Amino acid sequence: MRTRSNTYKIPGYLFIVFVIAFGFITIVASGGGGGSNNDDGYQTDSAPVITDLSYYPESTIVGAGGGAIAVTVYMNFYDDDGNVSAITLIVKDSEGYIIDNIPMPISDVAGDTSGEIETVYSIPTDTAADDYIFQFYITDTTGLSSNVLEGIFSITLGSAPVISNGVIAPSVAYADFGTTPVEGTYDFMDIDGNAYQTDIYVYDSGDNLVVEEHFPISDISGLTSGQVAFGFDMPISVLGDYVIEIGMTDENGLFSYPSLYGYFSVVP
Repeated sequence: MRTRSNTYKIPGYLFIVFVIAFGFITIVASGGGGGSNNDDGYQTDSAPVITDLSYYPESTIVGAGGGAIAVTVYMNFYDDDGNVSAITLIVKDSEGYIIDNIPMPISDVAGDTSGEIETVYSIPTDTAADDYIFQFYITDTTGLSSNVLEGIFSITLGSAPVISNGVIAPSVAYADFGTTPVEGTYDFMDIDGNAYQTDIYVYDSGDNLVVEEHFPISDISGLTSGQVAFGFDMPISVLGDYVIEIGMTDENGLFSYPSLYGYFSVVP
């Protein structure tokens, strides 16, 4: 009986949707080789078996990690013949269509009849939100394949930011030709850390949109809370009361809910 722990490098592979940019396979293995005998006394080969699939994380959001995150996969294997040679990952979309079928060789494992396989993949997140199906199996040197283990890896749009404590000034102006500057601030919380821009909509008393502005926010990437300042030019040529809607959009297009509202009057 022997036990060992080694790290094996694997090359990169290209998916239609995913790119495995790096990975490694660690085998913690024990046992001898051998195979089994049939009724006539001749040695026969047996297919390997895999169990106990797990991986972390099980989900992420579009754009996480700046475009890719590491996903670590674990499983146990058993092979009476001690001739495991490769692990294969099949990726499908939520409709069951195969995106790719990726074999990865396992080296220096000859003679190991059981152990744990640990594989690390770099999974891009700049792809479509979906529940992707990961299927794994291993093969031996004679071409026999194990059973298939399956799991779901979800890429979602995440959660919309939440904003509060909006302040704008001024709130009134005398009618004149042109515009007047309006400035404000609001607080935000965004558990995904991907808040992107401030959105301003101004409506007149007839609910007609008279101003629409979108301002990308700098130096906010990765922040989950904070305060944002903004400013825009308010038309003041038409008398009346106006509603100012303040919102925030994240990098995945999710808009804050509820919005914040302020009021502005143009007076004689």
